[in-house]
Amino acid sequence: MCFYAPEQSLATVTAFAEERGWRAGPRYTDDETWRTCVARPGWGLVRQQVRSGRAEGVVVLSDLDAGAVRCDFMEQLAWFGTHLAFVAVVEVGRR
Repeated sequence: MCFYAPEQSLATVTAFAEERGWRAGPRYTDDETWRTCVARPGWGLVRQQVRSGRAEGVVVLSDLDAGAVRCDFMEQLAWFGTHLAFVAVVEVGRR
């Protein structure tokens, strides 16, 4: 699985996964605020890992990390679903 969060929150995301016995994988972050997920380079790398079969999903700090707005988040969930992958959210609604 991959981790995706702001740089200062990667430790929180990693701890969340470790508490559940999940194996650590690549960590991705984006330095800027992007309007949509698909425009974020780090998020693109997460999706590439999933698409290639190297990751079963992603752990994010917030649902807002996986989608700038609710409809974007739902689009991301649908994309992960079509790839039989998951999105684990540490803290819902936090930015």
